[in-house]
Amino acid sequence: MAKTIYKEISQKVFRDPYEELAVSALYTGLFMKEAINQLLKPYGLNMVHYNVLRIVRGQGEDFVPLKIIKDVLLDKSINLSRSVDHLVQQESVERESRNSDRREIKIKITTKGRNLLQQIQPHIDDKLNRIGNGLSPEEAKMTAQNLDHLREAYRS
Repeated sequence: MAKTIYKEISQKVFRDPYEELAVSALYTGLFMKEAINQLLKPYGLNMVHYNVLRIVRGQGEDFVPLKIIKDVLLDKSINLSRSVDHLVQQESVERESRNSDRREIKIKITTKGRNLLQQIQPHIDDKLNRIGNGLSPEEAKMTAQNLDHLREAYRS
């Protein structure tokens, strides 16, 4: 049987089921993020770097403005410039900036970046497939839909 949020965080009681849900969703998200970050660490990456590489890979051979990347990133609070600097240093992406407007920075993935993603992907897939060990496809879909509802409730 799965360990409950009560045991995970040594909590005896929650104010109501909604507080329990909020704490459980936050804890689970951070738990999963940390597991992926630990997997990426040996490659000199974190989840933000990985996400940026996937976004620019999806754009093909074109340079992608950082604004577009920021709009679709999972974590909107990060310092994207610093993350891009790291990827440029790693030679996983190439940076292009116009002399007339330094804010208009664009990047594209390099062959080295593509190869790195190819190397990492099976490990990520294995980690994500572990979700299937505890949930049926129907339960996974229902959980995802419930999380959609939760996000929408927080937006209003």
